Amino acid sequence: MPATSSADEASAMRVALHLLSFRARSQHELAERLQRRGFTTEVISRALRNLTTRGLVDDRSFALHHARSRVLTRHMSRRRLKEELREKGVAEEIVDATLREVFQEIDEEEVARAGAAKHLKTLGHLSAPVARRRLAAYLLRRGFSPETVHRIVTTLVKHDL
Repeated sequence: MPATSSADEASAMRVALHLLSFRARSQHELAERLQRRGFTTEVISRALRNLTTRGLVDDRSFALHHARSRVLTRHMSRRRLKEELREKGVAEEIVDATLREVFQEIDEEEVARAGAAKHLKTLGHLSAPVARRRLAAYLLRRGFSPETVHRIVTTLVKHDL
């Protein structure tokens, strides 16, 4: 039976490495994917321990990379990122430390302003009231506070577009 367990672990490692070849993943995400493939909890645990020891899975660096990427490319707020990282199974203390670090480097309101300015280009054909509503909805979906959204929309969308 140990040979089967060793073969299972090797198979789990191959699957995990294949998944990691597409993008970085949290331990929780990998565990879920391996579980869906039918691996036992014990095999998954050993495979994750092996990957962590090798430095191939690290929730801290995953969270930092994910948060920076989402802030810079998708213009997401602290609140929205916190939700995403929690959904990916990242521990609360890692999430909090990551968000502190990212938002020390990057001003959240500037992120919202940059996202709004980019999105506003797609709304130029609309009347000002419609553009304001759509821009506000866009920013709210990205997790920015209503106060921040109001300030930015008021500043960026003039009466006549």
